Amino acid sequence: MLKNPFIYLMSAFVVGLLAVAPSFANDSLTITHRLPFGLGESLEYHVRYGFIPAGKARIAILDTVRVRGQLCYHGVSQARSAKGFDPIFRVRDKIETWFDYDSLYTHRYHKKQREGRYHDEKLVEYLYDERIARLTDDGEFKGDYPIPEQIQDVLSAVFLVRTLTFAEDTTLVVPVHDIKKTYGLRVVIGKKKMIKTRAGKFECYVVEPRLESGGIFKKDKSARIWIWFTADDRKLPVLMQSKVFFGRITAELEKYTPGEPAYLTIGSD
Repeated sequence: MLKNPFIYLMSAFVVGLLAVAPSFANDSLTITHRLPFGLGESLEYHVRYGFIPAGKARIAILDTVRVRGQLCYHGVSQARSAKGFDPIFRVRDKIETWFDYDSLYTHRYHKKQREGRYHDEKLVEYLYDERIARLTDDGEFKGDYPIPEQIQDVLSAVFLVRTLTFAEDTTLVVPVHDIKKTYGLRVVIGKKKMIKTRAGKFECYVVEPRLESGGIFKKDKSARIWIWFTADDRKLPVLMQSKVFFGRITAELEKYTPGEPAYLTIGSD
């Protein structure tokens, strides 16, 4: 899979951002603070392969809904190929997440891929009372998979990581769930630096996820990926770059719309 550079590009964009997701399983502390995102937030990206425009991507929070009685944020990520790419390889991808309004962990995940002739649709329901993730693939039940007390999917992690406090030269090892399995990622937070994007200049932390097994980089051991998060309270992912054997792929923020103010309390009473 991912033999086509454009498929790789769009998958790397989402999976790369996933890599910095933490777990809030430790509830020994209670922390209340303003969230860096809220209803109506939207981040729009220009994606290129080398210097060639390849497509657009968007991450947004659409609304709040209830999933099995729990109030959730409804987030979405959409990716589409540029018109110039469509005759060669047409991409129309959509990922949705429903993550807890109070604790930010995932309750439901939906992925719909339309990439050339490849079509795929997966739905994962996270049933915490049973500690399982229930997978449906193209409308067919595929099985239940064990999960810990709290877990993130590849999109809810984008929002969760932005609630953290970054520090230079630190490393995190974090659990994540992707369709069938839970696995750990080692994440290195590097130095701060100024970068320029289509949306403006930002002081950012550069973050490098280092995947030790499985995942998108399994077949290319030399592949690397970096994400630049703004060094302010918003923690905006303004730039992503991946280096692979066939070249360099970049997703660059070009438009940002802030959401409504929201607050989060983490921990026990």
